[in-house]
Amino acid sequence: MNKWNVFAKQNPYWYIDTNFNGDQKKFWQNGQEQADFIFETVGRYLQQTHTVSEIGCGLGRVLIPLSHRFSKAQGIDISDEMLKLLNSQSSKFNTSNITSFLPQMDWGQSRSDLVFSILTFQHINKWSKITNYINQTSKNLNYKGIAYFQFDTRPQTIFYKTKRKLPTFLKRKTWKNDIARIRRNRKNLVNQFKLNKLRIINELNPNTANNIFILQKR
Repeated sequence: MNKWNVFAKQNPYWYIDTNFNGDQKKFWQNGQEQADFIFETVGRYLQQTHTVSEIGCGLGRVLIPLSHRFSKAQGIDISDEMLKLLNSQSSKFNTSNITSFLPQMDWGQSRSDLVFSILTFQHINKWSKITNYINQTSKNLNYKGIAYFQFDTRPQTIFYKTKRKLPTFLKRKTWKNDIARIRRNRKNLVNQFKLNKLRIINELNPNTANNIFILQKR
């Protein structure tokens, strides 16, 4: 069972942002602020603004406002229920340039000038899925295209490791699989970027919960 399909039907706002308290206006305002920050951060590196793609787009909280800066936008998500919500929200915000994809679909037909992902990677448990997304991004980026990736690269402390090993019934809701933050080793990520011909041109907040890598395709 795809848990994110269940989450999408239960309370998609909370599962996307566990700080959500019912204020949808603030939820979307936060997305606008994040979209503005991403574009301000990567804008000077972009060769053109034809296509932007988001891995883990959810409702489109960030993709919808960012799509206004590009000719075309693509939302990639493992949940077809989330993609249905993305489509309905796109209509609500009068946005007509977004196409939605499941990860296994070929979303690289339109080469991307920017591929970004925030929050999503820190919830993916399997390392192989992370490496696959990095590989797909490299293949689908335009020449000198930009990737903006956020990871949690805090050290894996004893408390963190103990918490991860607890049986499910003892874990807090935010500690459970698909919601918990998975900390990644920064060096392992850097090696994967190199293997996939992505070079780091900027990095923000290394070894923190909000480690952002700005990557360019070689």
